[in-house]
Amino acid sequence: MALAPLPTQLNRALRSRRAACSQAPPGLLTSFTGSPVENHGVEAALMEEVKSFVYRHYDEHLEKKFYASDLAKNLHLNKDDGAELLAGCISTNLGLAGAAGVVDAFAPPFVGTKFAMYPPCPRPDLVWGLRAHTDAGGIILLLQDDAVGGLEFHRGGREWVPVGPTRRGRLFVNIGDQVEVLSGGAYKSVVHRVAAGAEGRRLSVATFYNPGPDAVIAPATAAAPYPGPYRYGDYLDYYQGTKFGDKAARFQAVKKLFS
Repeated sequence: MALAPLPTQLNRALRSRRAACSQAPPGLLTSFTGSPVENHGVEAALMEEVKSFVYRHYDEHLEKKFYASDLAKNLHLNKDDGAELLAGCISTNLGLAGAAGVVDAFAPPFVGTKFAMYPPCPRPDLVWGLRAHTDAGGIILLLQDDAVGGLEFHRGGREWVPVGPTRRGRLFVNIGDQVEVLSGGAYKSVVHRVAAGAEGRRLSVATFYNPGPDAVIAPATAAAPYPGPYRYGDYLDYYQGTKFGDKAARFQAVKKLFS
């Protein structure tokens, strides 16, 4: 299976929209965090093909063969341009350019894809598929199951909002901690979790566009109450032990330890 059409379609759609970023009303793009994105230019048939491929290889217990396949290699190598265009659009909306922009701050970026399969749970009242957390990195593009839900976002620090199964070819865009730091809080990393379910297994395909380990992260505005400058690799090491803890407390600890 070839994945080459995926980045081509995604990049074309993003380029056609990037010019409009500078005219977007303040706060418009930030409202998309954790929201479904439709009309993104990626054909629904191709997305279904990716899902079927992952299901088939999990069923056949051929994970090693999958990771050695052209599909996995193309996902890793060809998603860079699309993610960078999204990062550039965020930077434009914030009025950032050059070294202050997300793309330059992340350089050289790390792009990887995580495939997860959540099995049905006979007692979903006792466990979570994945506990509440924010993502450590930058921009996350999520393609999830079209039949079984489970993903939930914490909105406004007040309520959990369930995200239904992916239908009509929707992708979800999530923001990680480093974009919140760079933007001085204009873009918030979203607390999310995965509920266990008894109805059936759930597929998740998440592509992460993150800073490289030696990238130096700092708020674009010096007065912003965020840590920085710090090395992303140091942040990630600290995050491993605090992933499911309070985000604000983690920011403060990183500020004391590394800034």
